[in-house]
Amino acid sequence: MRSVAGFSLVECLIANALVLAMVAALVATSASAISGVQRVAAKSDQSLRLGQIDQFLDAAMSHAQMPQGWIGGDSESKAVIEWSAPTDPCQPPDAAGPLDSWGGLDIIELSNVPCLPGSANGKALYLEMIHPCFATCDDSAGYRLRPTECEVRESGEAVPTGPWWVDWQDSVVGTADCTEGAAWGRLERMVLSHRDVAGATGAPELRLHVLARGPIYRWTQAEVLVSGIREWQIQRLEVSGQVPGGRMGWSDQALTESPQSSSSSIIQLALTVDPFSRHKDLSPLRAARLLISFY
Repeated sequence: MRSVAGFSLVECLIANALVLAMVAALVATSASAISGVQRVAAKSDQSLRLGQIDQFLDAAMSHAQMPQGWIGGDSESKAVIEWSAPTDPCQPPDAAGPLDSWGGLDIIELSNVPCLPGSANGKALYLEMIHPCFATCDDSAGYRLRPTECEVRESGEAVPTGPWWVDWQDSVVGTADCTEGAAWGRLERMVLSHRDVAGATGAPELRLHVLARGPIYRWTQAEVLVSGIREWQIQRLEVSGQVPGGRMGWSDQALTESPQSSSSSIIQLALTVDPFSRHKDLSPLRAARLLISFY
């Protein structure tokens, strides 16, 4: 009688063991690869959130000054306009009277600003911004910034020569009392602050207050701008030496060196961006940035 060819029980057990070992190795390799991808994604998310803050500040600060040519009556002036402090955040712009200059950025203590909703404490960044309208303003309501006087040159150009007035309009269109074609704009305000929710549900966050749309002057409730911002430090530093004006990019260290001529006051923002909650083993991303300098 002829025997039937096949595998013995021992051979089957050995084959199964080898297959199981290969599967285990594959699973371990896949888990390691997935974990690596997740860590890279978590680090990218930290950088993305820092970039979002950076872009937001750039956009806001680009409008926190009077445009060149709106001050001094010289539309061709190349002089750099000095940064100034904004008007009182609790005072309606139309109650401040005509001013030679509007816009600016400053550090405020939230406990000293009773007009802001909520009971937050600590330092916040307050910006007063000017958006030039010219022929592109829409008919939405808002605070209109306009010159009280204009000079019409031989070329027909209307150049502002007097102080600037802010008033509430249901439609921010036109230059009102000034000659047609003169510059005017929309004035807006915002407050950027930090809320630490340690011990509560959720993540620490940067919050944003803006003015409510309406003739009654009030601020809106804070909205979340970016979450996962664990630390927020904003301060004014007095330094000796020439400090670059305007904005600078992020660095991983606070300002530590000062040149040796002249003096100025700068605002520095430092913050810490946490990783995803499921990647607490990752290091937080720390960065500092010079926002503005006052000479």
